[in-house]
Amino acid sequence: MGPRGASVVAIALGALVIVVAVRVISRQLAVLTAATTRTLLERSSGASDALGLLSGALITMAVSSSSVTVSSLLPFAATKSLRYREVLPVILGANVGTTLTALLTALAVPGSMGSIAVQAALIHVAFNVISALLVLLIPPLRTLILWMGQVSGRVAARGYTLAAAVLAASYLVLPLAVILGYTLVT
Repeated sequence: MGPRGASVVAIALGALVIVVAVRVISRQLAVLTAATTRTLLERSSGASDALGLLSGALITMAVSSSSVTVSSLLPFAATKSLRYREVLPVILGANVGTTLTALLTALAVPGSMGSIAVQAALIHVAFNVISALLVLLIPPLRTLILWMGQVSGRVAARGYTLAAAVLAASYLVLPLAVILGYTLVT
């Protein structure tokens, strides 16, 4: 097996390990949804949107992975020990935390590329902070996002093939159609 084959195997095994780890963590956290755990999470997520946003950002910065933050919340949302409305600010905070981590990384880039890296990171931070504030401050926007999440969950519950098709349409076909339409108009 050459270097390419080894790379493909490593990526496949890495993805498999991540999927297994998330499933194990999800099952274990579902068991641990005792009243004390729920109270602790409510204090950080249910007390206020601002506290949920801040805790999501801080947790993500501490572990350097928004995936860990989000996947840690999934079992609580799935078992309905936390409402989606309580989880949303923490997830938005995780998105902000990822960009803050990228900003810290950009500060370490030396030379002229460092200023470009910081500018790009600051734009990314500003975009995510403004987006999170819009979602939290405009109730119809929050309601739309929660509704879209519930619809996505129902689609995924019907089967993996349908979920994959919806994802492909959302992330590939729709953007390509917009780009093609824009190109034809201009």
